[in-house]
Amino acid sequence: MTSPSTPLQTILNNTRTREQIPGVSVALWHNNRLSTAAAGLLNVDTGVEATPDSVFQIGSITKVLTASLVMKLVEQGRVDLDAPVKTYLREFRIADREATDLITVRQLLSHTAGFDGDHYPDDTREMGNLIARYIDRLNLVPQHFPPGQGFTYSNGAYAVAGRLVEVLTGMSYFEAIEEWIYKPLGMQHAVGHPMNTLRYRAAMGHYPQADKPGQWDLAPVCYASLGLAPCGRLSMSASDVITFARAHLNQGTAASGEAWLSPDTIAQMQQLQVTLPPHCDPLHAWGLGWMLIQGSSKGIFGHDGLTVGQSAMLRIFPEHNTAIAVLTNCAKPGLLTGIAQEVLSSIADIDLMGVPAAEDKTAAPPAKDLQCFTGVFDSLGAQHRIALSDNQLTLTTRNKVLPVPDIELSLKPLDEHSFACTNADGLFAGNCVFMDFNSQAQPQSLFMGLRRNRRIA
Repeated sequence: MTSPSTPLQTILNNTRTREQIPGVSVALWHNNRLSTAAAGLLNVDTGVEATPDSVFQIGSITKVLTASLVMKLVEQGRVDLDAPVKTYLREFRIADREATDLITVRQLLSHTAGFDGDHYPDDTREMGNLIARYIDRLNLVPQHFPPGQGFTYSNGAYAVAGRLVEVLTGMSYFEAIEEWIYKPLGMQHAVGHPMNTLRYRAAMGHYPQADKPGQWDLAPVCYASLGLAPCGRLSMSASDVITFARAHLNQGTAASGEAWLSPDTIAQMQQLQVTLPPHCDPLHAWGLGWMLIQGSSKGIFGHDGLTVGQSAMLRIFPEHNTAIAVLTNCAKPGLLTGIAQEVLSSIADIDLMGVPAAEDKTAAPPAKDLQCFTGVFDSLGAQHRIALSDNQLTLTTRNKVLPVPDIELSLKPLDEHSFACTNADGLFAGNCVFMDFNSQAQPQSLFMGLRRNRRIA
């Protein structure tokens, strides 16, 4: 455990005071040394303090562990990445029957399968194999584009990948995580099935009180849909996130020196599979599980996570043999990026993005009449309303999955079809891209939050 006097602990203490957040835990691997620190509370009601061995939900970082399980099956010759999913999972079916037959395992792992992946059933009080039940519920989800011909982030695709693991191994997804990842890598503070969380010092999610800045309430539930476990329901300490990251840094070798995945498998997971639409700063592409981030000659990769009142970030810098994990039991715009950048610049002299400066977020006016962008764009996870007033486009987003307030943003042009989004305080909140223009020059899709959203009005 890191001494309270370390620079990392000081950064976290100051951040927690400044940002008024419940709790935070950070682990940094640099110069062949692990540094850990934690600050704040795991639960504002009980007052239990966060410690470096506390477990937080890692959200969608889970997807990289799921991808690693699938790649283990590829190594064993039991899965062909370019074979249709139905080769292995006969019950897989979405609304588009032709797409059902064409979607491959590779497309699941690279978010190029094309179907809407944000179906969240309320199954938290159900029993049985909820992942298998989730797959049965996919038969009505819509297809955004033909398989392999675009990118849309898909939680559902990873539920399918997790079920594929279950069918081919004869184990539950959680048993596979324990046997094929936690045990061989020596991860001591990592939770597979949520029912085992009580074995650990665990964080509870929080949401901000609307009328009291800096005050937090417990999230209404501990977990979102457990049928989506392979996409974002694992919990672990920040140091165990780094243990997993180090195996990918070390070409598949565990800290014990034992081989885990082959160097070829590790390299495949980090290879570009699909490029994203323009201005997806800092992302530019996706591998098999991994987000690929613009940066140094050897690249930067990682993943983010957001779940019920908790958020997480993992970044890996192969050129520097460095990795950082930031876990919090709340969600706040810019928080994880700010913590990671301060830690990296102060302790490791590394830029989080790997680039000297961010691009100009308001580079060029659009060539089109702004009125063509107005309308309502929808997916299973969110609805976005675009309005025009006084020659200014605004975007209002309603989250259909998490109990959070609507987000209102102003759109500032980057190019003919792309806009930077800023909040009421002028802070950058991501970019959006209008796509699929019809003969009347109206966009039929909006790429926002890594998802393709279809025009409905």
